[in-house]
Amino acid sequence: MESNILVSIIMPVYNVEKYLEKTLESVKAQSFQNYELIAINDGSTDKSFEILKMYQDRMPQLYIMDQKNSGVSTARNRGIKRATGEYVCFLDADDQLSPDYLEHMYKIAVEKKADMVVCNYVPFRKSPIFEKYSEKPIFVQSSENLVQAGVLTSTWTKLIKTSMLLGYNIEFERNMTYGEDLFFSWKAYLASKSVWMIDEKLYGYRLTEIGATNKFHPDLYEKYRDAFADLKSFGRKVGKNDEEQMDYFFATRMPSFILMTVREQNSIAQKRKRLQRILNDATIQKAYQNWEEFIKKIPEEQIRFYDHCRKKKLNRLLVNGYKRNISGNLKNKIKKYMT
Repeated sequence: MESNILVSIIMPVYNVEKYLEKTLESVKAQSFQNYELIAINDGSTDKSFEILKMYQDRMPQLYIMDQKNSGVSTARNRGIKRATGEYVCFLDADDQLSPDYLEHMYKIAVEKKADMVVCNYVPFRKSPIFEKYSEKPIFVQSSENLVQAGVLTSTWTKLIKTSMLLGYNIEFERNMTYGEDLFFSWKAYLASKSVWMIDEKLYGYRLTEIGATNKFHPDLYEKYRDAFADLKSFGRKVGKNDEEQMDYFFATRMPSFILMTVREQNSIAQKRKRLQRILNDATIQKAYQNWEEFIKKIPEEQIRFYDHCRKKKLNRLLVNGYKRNISGNLKNKIKKYMT
């Protein structure tokens, strides 16, 4: 094991035998070698654990933790507590890193004395094509910069100061089944005094057949509402007011809230009642009331949908949700057939 660990890579592992070796090879190929890879086997039932054990001889930086299946949040939290690096980053066990990922991210962190460094990512199915744009880092003045770049909702595009996470006891919420990355990343952003972003696709995100949005997440609206309330409280604690941006972001989660509503085992009347209750949320309606500002934060093609939300057109919104549900299920069947 390298004695001077500068970066701890935290990687939960659960039933990814099909992709795990390529992921590990992408870590081995890093131009920056002062790292440790903490792999947390989360009760895999395939050959994932055996693959990890096989790589221990090839990768002296690999440290394996084993646990009963407890979920990705528990695994990541254990990894953070075990980390010895100055910074931590997160890697999903079916994704891949650019060979320059650690080198570029750590170089910026040191030069800018950053608490967090954020890069861009490239989605892929077979092999990622990493592209370089500008290596010049940009100081992040607002979480809106991260939202607009599409990198706030994930943890795997970020290098984060370990001492900051431990000092503020920032960890993943174990009760969240969808969006846990978002709230962890946002809280880490709030705690950070210096955040820098580089427009370089250094992380490869694998597109799999079934994503989190294609599953049923009960009480998603209530969990998001409570999580944002916790974020606001944390922001006040660290003296960083980001509540307006949080409110806008919460109001743009309506497609997911509607999708989970139509997937509930309830009657149409009950679904209408639940959707009405969500749309009556004071935070959501406040965001829609400031309509001219709100539509600046969404793509033009989504304005009509959110206008229906603003005007509480329940039937149209439920139909939209059913269409999205059917379309998503059909796409997954096609993908499974073609792979």
